[in-house]
Formats: sequence, C-alpha cells, structure tokens
Amino acid sequence: TQSTWGRKGEEAIKLKIGLALSLLKSHLLERRIQAIRLIAETCKTAKSSQIASYYSSLPSATDSLVLSELLQVPRVIEEIFGKRSHIELIQRSTEILNFFLLNGNLTKAQFNSIWDCCGQDEQSKIEILKVIAEASTLLSNELVGFIIEKYANIPVNTLFDQDVALICSLANKAGKNTQVTWKQILSVMWEILIGNLANISYEIYTRVLDKFCDIVTTPSFIPEKVMMEYFEKAYIVILEGKNTKTALRVLRSSLNQLPLNAQFKNKTGMISYYLAEGSVISNFFSDIERYHLQAKEKQAQGKFVAEEHKEELIVRKDFLEFAVQLGKCKLTKENLTTLWKIFIAEFVLIDDQPIFYKFLKYVFSGRILQDVVTSTGDAAEFFVNVVCSERNNFQGLPLEGMQAIEILLIAVNKSLNNIGDKAAKDS
Repeated sequence: TQSTWGRKGEEAIKLKIGLALSLLKSHLLERRIQAIRLIAETCKTAKSSQIASYYSSLPSATDSLVLSELLQVPRVIEEIFGKRSHIELIQRSTEILNFFLLNGNLTKAQFNSIWDCCGQDEQSKIEILKVIAEASTLLSNELVGFIIEKYANIPVNTLFDQDVALICSLANKAGKNTQVTWKQILSVMWEILIGNLANISYEIYTRVLDKFCDIVTTPSFIPEKVMMEYFEKAYIVILEGKNTKTALRVLRSSLNQLPLNAQFKNKTGMISYYLAEGSVISNFFSDIERYHLQAKEKQAQGKFVAEEHKEELIVRKDFLEFAVQLGKCKLTKENLTTLWKIFIAEFVLIDDQPIFYKFLKYVFSGRILQDVVTSTGDAAEFFVNVVCSERNNFQGLPLEGMQAIEILLIAVNKSLNNIGDKAAKDS
C-alpha cells in the first residue's frame, strides 16, 4: 500500500542520513566530504519529490519532513560552516542550503553562522557567497533584509565581484516582495557605483548599474521621493565631475520619470533647468575632454581595455542625443569642435569614429538646425573650418562617415538658404 511504501521510504532516508551523520563526525576530511555528498543527494531527491507532489494529485511526500527533522538534530549547517568548516564542504552544500530554505528550517542564528564563516579566508568567502546567490530565490524577506543590513555596514572598497553579484540577486528577490525596503539596497548599490572600486570587474559593475537604473526608475518599486533623491545625487556627481558614466545613466533613465518639483511650473521647465541652467551640459563637455585624456594615458601605459572605452563613449553619446532630442540642449561651435577632436581628429581607437558619425546623423537628420545649435553661423563655421579643413583627408572615409557629413552639409545649407530668403523678404 501507499502507506507501506511511505514507511519504507522513511526508513531508507533514516539509514542513509544515519550513515552520513556518522561520517560527518570523522576527523578525516574525505569522510566528511562523503557525508555532505550523501546528504546533498538525499536533499535533492527529497526536494524533487516534494515539488512533484505539489504539482500532482498524489498525497504530499513525507520524505522532506523526515529528512528535515533528522538534519536538525546534529546541526548540519554548523558542521559545514562552523569551526570545522572546509572549502570542499562549502562547495558541496548548495543542495543542503536550498533544502533548508525550501522547508523554512533555516533560522536567523544558523544563517548568521554561515555569514560569519565568510570571515575565515577569502576563498571560503567567495564560495559561500556563490552558494547563497544560487539559493537567493528561496530566501525569506527577513533573511534578505538581514544580508542587506550586513552589507550596509561593510566598507564597499572591501567587496568582491561575488558580493556585488549577490546584492544584485537580492535586488531581484526584493522586487517581488514589497515588504522588503529598497532604501538599504539602493544605498549599498549607489556606494558601489560611485566608489571606483578596484576589486569589482567591469562586467559586474555594469550589471549593478543596469539593475540600479531599473529600480530607481520604476515607480511601482520605490516612492517618487526616493527616485528624486537619487536623481539629485546623480546630478551633483556630474557637477563635481565624478564617475560620469554612472551619473549620466541614472539621469537619462530617470529624467522623464521624475515627479514635478514644486519650484517649477511644469516638467519641461524642470528638465530645462537641470540640463541647461543647471550646468549639466557644460560639465558634460568638461568631463568628456577629461575622459579622453585619461583614455590616452591608459593606452600609453598599456592599461587600456577597448570594450570599456567603447561603453564609456556610447553612454556619453547616448546622453547627448537624449538631451538634444528633448530640445533642452543646443550645441555651440566649441561643443562640436570638441566632439570632432575626441572622436575623429585625435581618436583613441579607429572604432571611435563610427560612434560620432551615428551621433551626427541622429542629431542633424530631420531636425531644424536652429533647434540643434546655438546659431546657424556657428554650425557653418564648424563645417567649413573644422570638418573641411586642410588637415582632414576624406580619402578612405567609410560610407557612414560620408553620409553623416552629407547630412550636416544639407542641414547647414538649408538653414542658410532659409535665412537668405527671410532677409530678402525683409528688405
């Protein structure tokens, strides 16, 4: 009968776990590894049985309940992550931790012992963080808050890629639970983004930035007040000339989502203030020149990474396109000359040039020139004295470059003709 099969299953689990627990007490690492392997395999089987029962009409399996009771007695978590911890045991503990979390048997005290184990050595910490990240979808709201609170009290310059990857996983988990506050998660992520951390890889940094922008621009996740707070922080970062890539991404992502500040009559006026009167654009050009010099220095020192450089330029190009599209940024002759110097005349990589050609095509195609530049005369002077200067050799110019210059020429000529027609009518 079904109950007979259930009893036999329970007995088999008891025998298997009994053997594993005996091995776990051994002083020999090989036997303790074998014990963890046996427990992990049993946990995995029990978890699969539990899930199968949930989605079928069969009675709920008792394997998980029996196993859960057995594992609590000898304090398995403490054996893996306590004083006798070893990296080989930690690496095999994912299924066990998943099982405890799935059945709600992991206490805060036990999780604290796991966290304390991170302090033993760097390699153990990295492996523990990997295990926790893999189990992050099963963490309770309480444990998510517990981990974030721990990170809030850790200097960000001591964090590794695995720390930051875990924080991103926790942010994904928190997104589905309104009970978990965003305040500490965003605070920790922001400190990581503006910290220029040497321990964090570019890939992980970009992942945090993407996630941060998703969160801070989603009204259903956070209150408008918090959104405005981080917009203001990004705005100040740009004015101070620090970590522009992060600040520009946050500004661009959140600008249209911002609530109307009481000091402005409408949203258009508010956006105009931040971009123009608020000096964002002038600081933008100071920053891109500063970045260009830094990139040249890194290239000379052999510390240059082409993909990172490309991303830095594209973020800046995208923001400037965005500002022009809003109609809140008009380019001067000096602005255009600066961009030409950085992307074309004194490029760091030949691949920088297509980025600028795309910008020219986007900005000048289908727009009235007066909406893009401060004066038509400045645009004409830029075209004649900079683009068509004797120093520029257009031999071998790619099709995209030729198209961009043609679009600029047409825009300038059309605008000058309109001005001439207007002058003739006025006379």
